[in-house]
Amino acid sequence: MSEGCRLSVIVMGVLLEANWNASGDYIFSLAKGEPKAKGKPKDTVRGILQLHNVKMCSSILPWTKNKKYWLTARFHGAKNPPYLYLATMGKDGRVLVYDQGKKSVKKELKVPGMLSCLQAHPGGSHVVVGTVEGEVYIFCTDSCDIITKTS
Repeated sequence: MSEGCRLSVIVMGVLLEANWNASGDYIFSLAKGEPKAKGKPKDTVRGILQLHNVKMCSSILPWTKNKKYWLTARFHGAKNPPYLYLATMGKDGRVLVYDQGKKSVKKELKVPGMLSCLQAHPGGSHVVVGTVEGEVYIFCTDSCDIITKTS
């Protein structure tokens, strides 16, 4: 590590995005990887999503067997270990709610249309999802229901 550097995280591929959870214990990194499936356009790449535990100085690849293409991710604000919201690429948008404690997908939020962005409320009670068609959906995370849709 260089002088003044407190943390160094090695990611696989070209880093597209990194995000801390609220308590600072975890970081996720989304990196650009090589296409995994035949017949996909060359500009469509599977995002390599890694979870990094800062206190334990460890990193894991929890979705190596997953065939999904990741768009982005956000941490749930209130839990520790936190939930992670994972937005997928594709015609029908899906946001998976991953429970880090149980290491499994807890819920799935479905959005009609292709996703463009995702943001989680700091308290974790709502998730906002935008589509390429210009629609915005607000989900209640407890019930997975759409509570507001704007166009």
